[in-house]
Amino acid sequence: MGKTAKIITIVLGVIMIILSVLLLYINTVVTGPLAEGFITPIIALEFLNNTSDLSNFFDIITVDSLKSSLYLGNRIDFAYMFSYGIFALMCGRLMYIETKVKALWLSFPLVALIITADAFENLNIAELLAMNEYQNAGLILDQLQLFTWLKWGSLSALMLLYSVYFLQGNWWKILIGIVLSSPFILYGVAFYFRGLYCEIFSLTIMLSFLGLLTFSFFWKPIIR
Repeated sequence: MGKTAKIITIVLGVIMIILSVLLLYINTVVTGPLAEGFITPIIALEFLNNTSDLSNFFDIITVDSLKSSLYLGNRIDFAYMFSYGIFALMCGRLMYIETKVKALWLSFPLVALIITADAFENLNIAELLAMNEYQNAGLILDQLQLFTWLKWGSLSALMLLYSVYFLQGNWWKILIGIVLSSPFILYGVAFYFRGLYCEIFSLTIMLSFLGLLTFSFFWKPIIR
């Protein structure tokens, strides 16, 4: 059972990485001026909270090409959210096989919340991409903010949950545990200061997933 779970987890992790690279390529686009402190277009788009920054984002001659790329990335992201969500659940499964700690079952409602919030985030981004005038986009931006912060907050809570397992392990697990616990702290900082702090916060989530992928490769099934 443990070997099968490990193989499934690694396969899902590889799929997640492939989709991540694909989305990175597609979403690396030329935009108008980003909101202050942001350097990554897709992160800046997710955290947009006013119509002025929204108008600036699309203030570019090649706006049709920009929107076409973001549309494609938005559609692929629906597959991506399930790949990283199920991968995260399988990592929790590996931890549970080893420890039998029932608190790990909390990963199920958290992942369900993450995927749901990510889906609604994508739907709101799709609505923004369909607009030509942005003055009346306030309600959509409010909804986008709700689901964006809900997604990232739930991700940070999931990583914090998993960090407890790693912080009780050997030195390399402790290193992963430190990485996994950092987003929960940075979430509050990013919420209040935005900009570059959102970029740093999202980066720690990505590093956390890489830590989980490393764990899945080195995890050894318990032979009973």
